[in-house]
Amino acid sequence: MFILEGPYASDIMLDWLEASQHPTLGNAFAREVTAKGRTLNLVDPADAAARIDAGERVYSSSESALEWVLANVHDEHLLRCIRLCKDKAETRRALATVDLTFFFRECTMEELLAIDPGELPFPLVVKPAAGFISFGVHVVRKASDWDATINLLREEMTSRNVHPSSVVTANRFIIEGYLSGQEYAVDLYFNGEGEPVILNVLQHDFRDAADTSDHLYFTSPHIIRSAAPALRRWFQHANETFRFRNYCLHAEIRVRHAPQQDPIEAFADPANVHVIELNPLRFAGLCGTDVGYYAFGIRTYAYYLANQKPDWESVLAERSTSAATGMGVLETPPNWKQGCRIDYDKIEQGVTLNGALDNLCELRPMNPDTEGAACFPLFRIPAGEQGKRVRDFMLGYNANDYLISR
Repeated sequence: MFILEGPYASDIMLDWLEASQHPTLGNAFAREVTAKGRTLNLVDPADAAARIDAGERVYSSSESALEWVLANVHDEHLLRCIRLCKDKAETRRALATVDLTFFFRECTMEELLAIDPGELPFPLVVKPAAGFISFGVHVVRKASDWDATINLLREEMTSRNVHPSSVVTANRFIIEGYLSGQEYAVDLYFNGEGEPVILNVLQHDFRDAADTSDHLYFTSPHIIRSAAPALRRWFQHANETFRFRNYCLHAEIRVRHAPQQDPIEAFADPANVHVIELNPLRFAGLCGTDVGYYAFGIRTYAYYLANQKPDWESVLAERSTSAATGMGVLETPPNWKQGCRIDYDKIEQGVTLNGALDNLCELRPMNPDTEGAACFPLFRIPAGEQGKRVRDFMLGYNANDYLISR
């Protein structure tokens, strides 16, 4: 069962749903899509819930779908898996058997405001116990930054207006140790025997140590060849605790490595792998999982729903080992207000190095008021100096520079 839900659905995903006629929950969002001309195989909500309860695999294009699943589905295994992933405190408790030394603490906003920062082990991260695309996530490096950070977090949670309570919690938070090392995002599923199947691995780069944005993710044959086998082994061991079956998720991890070591090499030691969070029933958000289609010709959700495994040896043999494929979120400009527009042509010029490269796969305009972001480019990253300039652009832009005021 496919649950098509807002805030955004890509043409790549909709094309597949039309061509495959895969059963799709007939919710309000899907009906809006069909009203605009798409021919989807819509299933009555009661029938969809019964099919999921009977064991049919389910994929959601957005975590906004979790609210419907939790309210209508009765499959205890599926509900347990969702809650384990979505409740980050529950995730941390499950991971305690795998990551024995990691610090975390669960708090309400009132408790955050009352904490003596002198009692905390800095640096650390504070974030909602349930969250989405880094919303409300803050790195706090030292005790003197604590009060200002918590006041900012309180303002953010008061003003949130895009994501429902099943996606972002307003009064349950986690304080956890800051994980150093290279960050990666993994799209994977667990088959009926609990075996993990890796569908994509994305390196997540940041502009500096304090950055928590989603500006730049990229994948490549080198990343898949080096990381996928180690991640498969790691998740197979972790699943002795998780007990996931016929279930998909998007994992965010950090890999500790020596200062001069290629982070990919550090995957060889499972002790270097630390989970940041597990996101249930979906892959990379805002349909970002489509980067796998541009990079490897793989629609990740189609593989999961059909219980297919990528033949990575064949897939990667057909592709350049030096090229990468990237994506990133242009967040809502801080100065955004009603009547403003986004300069998409200027963004395209940045990604393509002012037209020097023919590397733009797709530029997805988004509505900051309803979709939580301004733009989502997907693009090729060549080797060498030009690739570095593309990455530097994605990491270094100021969202206000692409704002057109009327």
